[in-house]
Amino acid sequence: MADRLKFLLLGILALAIYMADTGAVYAQTTPMGSVLCFILAIIYGNLGRAVAVMGVITLGFGAVLGKISWGPAITVAVGISIVFGSVGLAMDITGQPGVCYSLYKIP
Repeated sequence: MADRLKFLLLGILALAIYMADTGAVYAQTTPMGSVLCFILAIIYGNLGRAVAVMGVITLGFGAVLGKISWGPAITVAVGISIVFGSVGLAMDITGQPGVCYSLYKIP
């Protein structure tokens, strides 16, 4: 139980650090910023969504057939929804679209 709590707190801390420094990470004026924006465009584009859907389908079949437990399947589905919902959440918190939005139209 204590290990799970430590893992949860570490995840929340990592998310807070990530959200505090998003402006510097996604600045398109640097070559690294352009590469990160391109990677985000791939993840949030059709390829990323297709991989996420195939992963959920595969885990769903595995859970229904009893090959894996329902815990990991639900965890992956929640993780995918967090990944794809994080851009909208960040836009709601800051009130403005991210830097990568103007170039790649990341939702």
